[in-house]
Amino acid sequence: MNHKLLWIFLLLLLMPFYILAQHPTCDGNRYLNDEYPKLNITTDVQFGESITIGGNTKTLFMDIYEPSGDIAEKRPLIVFVHGGGFIFGSREDMAPICEAFAHRGFVTATIDYRLIDGTVTDSIGMADVVVKAVGDLRAAIRFFREDAATTNTYRVDPDYIFSGGASAGGVTASTSAMLDSTDNIPQYMLDAIAANGGFSGNSSNNTQYSHKVRGLLNYSGSIPRDHWIDPQSPPFYSAHDEFDPVVPYGYGTSSIFAFPIYSYGSGAMKLAADAAGVTNELYTVVSSGGHVSYFQEPTAQIVLDASASFLHDILCNSQTAIAQNQQSAETAASIRLYPNPSNAEVTIEFENLVGNYTVEFFNVLGERVYNTTNNTNFLRLNTNQFTSGIYFVKVQFTNPAVNPIIQRLHILK
Repeated sequence: MNHKLLWIFLLLLLMPFYILAQHPTCDGNRYLNDEYPKLNITTDVQFGESITIGGNTKTLFMDIYEPSGDIAEKRPLIVFVHGGGFIFGSREDMAPICEAFAHRGFVTATIDYRLIDGTVTDSIGMADVVVKAVGDLRAAIRFFREDAATTNTYRVDPDYIFSGGASAGGVTASTSAMLDSTDNIPQYMLDAIAANGGFSGNSSNNTQYSHKVRGLLNYSGSIPRDHWIDPQSPPFYSAHDEFDPVVPYGYGTSSIFAFPIYSYGSGAMKLAADAAGVTNELYTVVSSGGHVSYFQEPTAQIVLDASASFLHDILCNSQTAIAQNQQSAETAASIRLYPNPSNAEVTIEFENLVGNYTVEFFNVLGERVYNTTNNTNFLRLNTNQFTSGIYFVKVQFTNPAVNPIIQRLHILK
């Protein structure tokens, strides 16, 4: 069964239960696979200008990657931010990732942002550095929304703009995605925000356009406060080394600076997101003391595939709030599936069990590879029997009045 037939199969499974909202470009292959062998690359596109921490004027440029031959009128966009500890690095560092996603059908961009060119001696100074970087990213996002509303040069769908970054870029992208004026923000950071043009920043004048994103790819990033993740936060995919000394996996400090910078890394972000009900996935390099080590083979392809699959779900598998068959409170059922991704064991937890049920696993070819029947609130399954990849878990209830539940599971080895 090819990938297009797979998605037809999955739609047939889901259609009795939900009306699916899909981006018009979704075809079952785009975003999951390399559909565009050639790219159109536009370099040195100016999107802003502002003053650095050292008092110098910084003109901000980006490079933009588009799938060649793509005729879609509106395409999703990912804006990437490079790493380097806010000290070094350049937008060219993210070129391979931009190319990888553009080959799958995304428009991508890698941007400049203001790096440290002066003296920073404490966490208050670092707050100013991060706020400046966030303002630069937000200006880049607004650039594309302004383009979509005017010349439409890049044919970006303003409703489907994502951001992403690695290391310091992950800090920047994550902070930008989660931070808003409704959050409980410490005074020293409020002062930095006010000094840099407010929540929109001062890197461009087109602040009539939104800097919000539809989703986030966080590669070894962190945020200053985990409670900034709330039910209004965008969904996000993270990858992180468990004992990362540069950006902490949980709550901790970085080893880059002589003074402590406390932040909440991907592990802590996941806990906060789970508590807030925000869709998220986390790939952990267990027992690793590296930093962004997963972008080496063979795990690089795993992380890229999982990232693309996560965004594909937002674009192509979003369920609307309108159910075709409404259920009463007595017959509605819901589950939690964790950990996801899983590398050894997965638990299915029923929040309101309504009777006996059958669990089936389907692989990416649409083949049923596992099934079992049970009647308990907790079902733990060993996943060692499965190869790495994406699976669809279907829970079918004996009671015909209860609709089946289908969830996606990522198994890693």
